[in-house]
Amino acid sequence: MRLIRSRPLSALVVSGAVLVIAGGAWFVGSGFGAVSFGWFTYSATTEVNFSDDIVALSRSGSAALVVLVLGALLLSAAGGYHLGQRRAQPSTSTTGPENG
Repeated sequence: MRLIRSRPLSALVVSGAVLVIAGGAWFVGSGFGAVSFGWFTYSATTEVNFSDDIVALSRSGSAALVVLVLGALLLSAAGGYHLGQRRAQPSTSTTGPENG
């Protein structure tokens, strides 16, 4: 019976770990760089020069972070489930207050 209960938990841990590793590798591999948004600033009354280069996440980098966070959520859900199952098991101690 214990084997049946541990398989879904193991699958959850493995899939979460795979998603975290894949998302992290994808995020690192997506690279960072200047992104053009097609907008401009109007500064008729100031002498301030604005930079044309904005470093932001690309769609690929954003998707990689979503995959990474999803994997982290799966891992935390598996950990919480495991802790809940461990605390829900009845104690087998014979020195409790009901036994004297």
